[in-house]
Amino acid sequence: MKVAILGTSAVEQAVAEAFLQIGYEVMVYDPDSDQTSQLVKKGAVTVKTPEEAILETDAILLTITDGKAIRELLSTGIL
Repeated sequence: MKVAILGTSAVEQAVAEAFLQIGYEVMVYDPDSDQTSQLVKKGAVTVKTPEEAILETDAILLTITDGKAIRELLSTGIL
């Protein structure tokens, strides 16, 4: 199973690591690529846009708390 994780706070990083440990393919997106580097070292794949992650996965984990960022993501029409 492929899982997209949008954002890389401590919660998302812990969930991504758990998914990787049980063999899921994990795609991560964060505008700050420094935040994704630790997950990439553990086997995740970083993507350049949320749309790329959403279109190529079976499930999405979205825990963004910034209202503006949520509206921007939802306004793409991808979800």
